[in-house]
Amino acid sequence: MINLYNAVILLTEMTLALTAVDLIKNKLISRETKVRGVVTSIIIGIAALAECVAESLSDNTELIGLHAGIELVEICLLPVTGVAIALSYGTAIRPKLAAALCCVHAVVQIVALPSGAIFTIGTNGVFRMGRFFGLYILVLVATIIYAAVCIAIFDRKYQKKIDLLLFFSLIILAEGIGKLFAEPAIWVLYMCIAATNVICYMNYYKTMLRIDAVTQLLNRRNYDGSIGNVSAGAAIIMLDIDKFKIVNDTYGHKFGDCCLQEIGGCILRTYRSVGQCFRIGGDEFCVIIENIECSIESLNEQFAKEIEELRNRDSRMPDISLGYGYYDYGMSDISEALKAADDMLYKNKKEKL
Repeated sequence: MINLYNAVILLTEMTLALTAVDLIKNKLISRETKVRGVVTSIIIGIAALAECVAESLSDNTELIGLHAGIELVEICLLPVTGVAIALSYGTAIRPKLAAALCCVHAVVQIVALPSGAIFTIGTNGVFRMGRFFGLYILVLVATIIYAAVCIAIFDRKYQKKIDLLLFFSLIILAEGIGKLFAEPAIWVLYMCIAATNVICYMNYYKTMLRIDAVTQLLNRRNYDGSIGNVSAGAAIIMLDIDKFKIVNDTYGHKFGDCCLQEIGGCILRTYRSVGQCFRIGGDEFCVIIENIECSIESLNEQFAKEIEELRNRDSRMPDISLGYGYYDYGMSDISEALKAADDMLYKNKKEKL
């Protein structure tokens, strides 16, 4: 008969296995992300299994050494899970330093094992926290915060607000760590970590569905969903690459993609802090700025300088025409602002001919 504890561990392992299978079958993410995600699930699964085996040895006074060794494996692996999640689903900051922290932590655990400074296995086979067990918790919390920061940076990079699910996952982890202090058996911690792993994977996948593969701007599908929900008081900026077909025909589509990437970077650097940036067609872009608190003209001047610097570095780079319109409160819908932006764009484009 399976007790509640074993049922939780079994559910944890099944969740991790399903996550790994979905990662492998997902054709919309890179091979590197697949490998990292699967390895993350395996690390969590091994740590959870070690906890389960250690719990089964808690009443065995003849295998105290084995019990201590398995607990050591678990405690060394647990902080690694936070770093692994960060590397799999976030924009890793100083990954070598984070990996070094995990290695140093593991060495400290191994060295401290004979003294019982971190934990001991009593003569009755029961796990006991040592006087420096709090240092282990500190490292664990640090790696979780590291993962949260890396994922927040990833979301920021791709113009995504912090997902409420991610915030909820931190609450789940806090609950699991709380149980770690209250009950050495860690009844729910690994289920919490497995759930957080799934949520972070979902966040990563949803973000990739929003992104244009060439420019890393938000894609047309996201634009179609966003433009219908714009509130009055917004500004719409439309941008179009001049003579882009000639650029492709003259220098090739590979250079054309390079142009799109460079121009997309200019758009992000100029407008990301105030609005959402989209690629809506082959050579067409749009910026939606809600809650306007800055001068659109000054932003456009800054963008023109970015493009000028880009063209000075490479004379083959095309110029950009743009236009903008305001979605005023008296307008019936956003289409009037879009038409005003389009009209200004094509007027500016004709003036260059």
